[in-house]
Amino acid sequence: MNFTKIFEFESLIGDVYDVFKYEDLDFKSYKQVKHKDSRWGSENHNRTIYQVNKYFVKVWDEDYIRKDTLPTAFASGFYDSTIVPNFIGLIYDDNNNCRGYITEECKQLFTKEDSLEQRLVRLTDKSQQHFDDMLVKIKVKTIESHHFAYDFCEYHTYEYDGKPTLIDLEGVYPCNRYDDLNQHHYNTYTREAAGDRVDGDYLESPKFFSNFMAQKNYQSFVRNLLVTVPINLEYFLNMELQHGSGGKEIIHNDKQIKTVRQALEYFSDMENVKKTVKKVNRSNHQYWNCMWAEFKRNVENHHDRGWENMTKAYYDSLEPMSDDEIRVALIDDPVNFFGGFLKHGYHRAVSMIGRLINGKSYIPFYMPAEEVFKGNVENPLKYINFIELMDVMGFPKEEYSICNSAILAVMGVDARKNKNGDLDVVFSTKLRKMIEEQNIELPKEIHPFPPNSEKFRFFGCESDDDLVYNYSVDVHGYNFAEPRFYFSRMHMLKPSAHRSLEENRKIKEAGKKGVEDFIKAEGYKGYPFNHITMEQWGFDLLQEVG
Repeated sequence: MNFTKIFEFESLIGDVYDVFKYEDLDFKSYKQVKHKDSRWGSENHNRTIYQVNKYFVKVWDEDYIRKDTLPTAFASGFYDSTIVPNFIGLIYDDNNNCRGYITEECKQLFTKEDSLEQRLVRLTDKSQQHFDDMLVKIKVKTIESHHFAYDFCEYHTYEYDGKPTLIDLEGVYPCNRYDDLNQHHYNTYTREAAGDRVDGDYLESPKFFSNFMAQKNYQSFVRNLLVTVPINLEYFLNMELQHGSGGKEIIHNDKQIKTVRQALEYFSDMENVKKTVKKVNRSNHQYWNCMWAEFKRNVENHHDRGWENMTKAYYDSLEPMSDDEIRVALIDDPVNFFGGFLKHGYHRAVSMIGRLINGKSYIPFYMPAEEVFKGNVENPLKYINFIELMDVMGFPKEEYSICNSAILAVMGVDARKNKNGDLDVVFSTKLRKMIEEQNIELPKEIHPFPPNSEKFRFFGCESDDDLVYNYSVDVHGYNFAEPRFYFSRMHMLKPSAHRSLEENRKIKEAGKKGVEDFIKAEGYKGYPFNHITMEQWGFDLLQEVG
C-alpha cells in the first residue's frame, strides 16, 4: 500500500493495526465508489469511500458526527480481528482527528430485492450461517465491552477469507447512551424527514422507536441487556426450588431438596442418581432429561411438543449450544426468577445444574435489577452499619464515596459484615461546602476523611472530587471508592485504640480469605458488581498480611 504509516496500535487481544496520515492520501488517483453529502442541522454526516487496488478507504470531514466512535470501539474491545478480520488501520490528520479507516476488499453476502418490502436476498450458500455467527459474536462483544453497533445488520455483514466481517464500522456507542441516542435519532432525523406526517402521539409509539437500530433481534438483545443484570453463581446456588409437580418432584426429590445448591450436591452423587432413575417415567421425565442434556439448540416449547415427548432421545438428537450461544440466549430471553425463588425458568435452571454437575463453568442468568434483592435474598448493603444515615442526612449519593472495609461487607465477607464501628466516607467539595454553610452536625458514626487525604492519591486520582466523580463505582445506587484503593493497603497492620495488633491481624487475614473466596466463586460477575472492571477491583494488589 502506498499509504504513509504514522504509528501502530493494538486491539485488546493483541492484533496490531496501522495508523495512516490523512494529508498524504492521494484522493485524485483513487477510484471514488460512494459519496454521501448529508447534513442535519449542525450535524455533519458527510463521508466518502474510495477503492485503491484491493483496499477500500473510507474518509470523512474533521467535524463528522461519528469521527471518534471507531477509535473508542477498538479501545473498548468491541472491534478486533474476530469481528473485522479485513481491517487494516485508522486514518488520522495532523490535528489528531480520526478521519477514516482502511479495510481490505471483501465479498457481499446480502442484498435487497427491489420491491415494496425490500426483501432480503442471500447471495451465497453461507450467507445466513455467516450472519448467524456474526450475530452471536456481536452480542458477546456487546456484553464484554458495554458498547453496541446500532448500524449492524445483514447488509453490513460480508465475507473475508472464508470468515464473516463487517462494513460501515463507525456506528458504535457505549450502551449507557442507548436511550438518548434513540431519542435523538427520532427527534433529529425521523421527525424532520417525515415533516407534518409525524405527530406527538406517533413519536411516543413503540412503532416509532422500533427503527432506531438496523437489526431487530440485536436491538431487542441490547434493550434486554440494559434493563437486566447478571446474577452470580452464589446467588443461583442459594435459590429456593419451587416444590411443584409435573416433573419438578424429581428435581426436588419429593420436597427433600430445598435449594439449587442441595440439588447440585445430591445429583453429583451417582448413588442418588441411580435411585432417582428408578422413579423417572414419561409423566415426570421432562426436567430430568433436560438437566442431563444441559443446553441444546432449537429445543421446542414443551407445551407445544408435549411433556411426554421431551425424551432423552429427543434431547440427544439436538446439537449442544456453545458457551457463547448460552451467554447470548440467557440475555435474549431473560429468566423470570423472583427474589431467589425458582418457579419460572425451571428448564434453564436445571440445564445449568446439569452443566455444573458435569464440571462445566457457570454462565450468568440475567433478571430485572429490581427483582434481585426481593423475597429471601438480602440486599448486601444491609451488611454495612450506618449507611442509612447518609440518606437520613439528605446527602446526594453522587457527592460522596464510601471507603475502606465497607466494600468487604457488601461483598459478603463474613469477617466484615456489620462489623464497622463507623462509616468511612470521602466528601466532594460541593457536599463539604453544603455541610459547612448549613452548619450540619454529622452523627458520630459518620467518619469523613480530611480534605484530600494522601490515602487516595494513587492510580491517577488527584483530588477528593476526582475520587468521588471519576474513581468510584456504583454498588446498588451508592458510590464506593474503587476497591483497589483498599486492596492495595489491606495487608498493612496498625495498632488501634480498641483492638490489639494480633486481633487486627486476625481480622485482616479473615478479610483476605473472604476476598479470595469471593474471587474463587466469581462473585464479581454478578449484580451489583458486574460493571466493575478488573482494574478497578485490583485483586492483583492483594498481599499477605504483615
